[in-house]
Amino acid sequence: DEIEAVLKDGVLTISFTQVKQDTVKKIQIQ
Repeated sequence: DEIEAVLKDGVLTISFTQVKQDTVKKIQIQ
């Protein structure tokens, strides 16, 4: 599995790449 976290413009985007499913979570940093 591959996990990628990108911080851009105060938004942390965490992407989990799995075999059958792609899940993207976005967290607003205050």
